[in-house]
Amino acid sequence: MDKKTKVLSVDDNAQNRKVIELGLKDHFDVVSTDGNEPFIDLVIKEQPKIILLDIMLEGKSGFDLCKELKDTYDHDDIIIIFVSALTTVKDKLIAYANGGD
Repeated sequence: MDKKTKVLSVDDNAQNRKVIELGLKDHFDVVSTDGNEPFIDLVIKEQPKIILLDIMLEGKSGFDLCKELKDTYDHDDIIIIFVSALTTVKDKLIAYANGGD
C-alpha cells in the first residue's frame, strides 16, 4: 500500500476545511484543525509534509503560527502554503517573511 503525503489543513472555518479535505483526500492524507490546539505539538504528532495555513484565524494568526513553527521546530522539510483571501503584495511579503513557501 502506498503511503500518501500528509497534509495539515489549518482553518477556523469548518466549511473551508471540509472543501480542502474533499478536494485532496484521494491523493493526500489530510488532517484538519481549526487552529485552537497547540500548533507545534500537532505538527510534531502528525509530521505533515505540507501545511495549508489560513492567515485570519481566531486567536493567533497564520503568520504567528508560521513564525512560531519557524522559531521552535526544524521545519525545513515542511512546505507551508498560506490559504487566504488576503491578496495584497504586502500580505504576500509578510507571508514569505514569516516562513511561508
